Amino acid sequence: MFGSIPLGTDMHRLRSEVFDYLSAGGGDPSKTEAEFTADGDLHYGHLIDAITAVSGYVNGENQIVKLVENIKFTPPK
Repeated sequence: MFGSIPLGTDMHRLRSEVFDYLSAGGGDPSKTEAEFTADGDLHYGHLIDAITAVSGYVNGENQIVKLVENIKFTPPK
């Protein structure tokens, strides 16, 4: 979930939601924090995909665009 938006495994949508949030003045990438809570059945690759989606991307000019720089994890419930 991003806020209250269920995302499933759609990492393109996750990146888009984070980008839109930051672009709309939602925060500074160096101060914005993503918090992941994983359940016991999570596949490690899905977690890596989610971290990649929120941390940034390389744009068409081969420049790194940072999104969320602070990532933390909560214990599984």
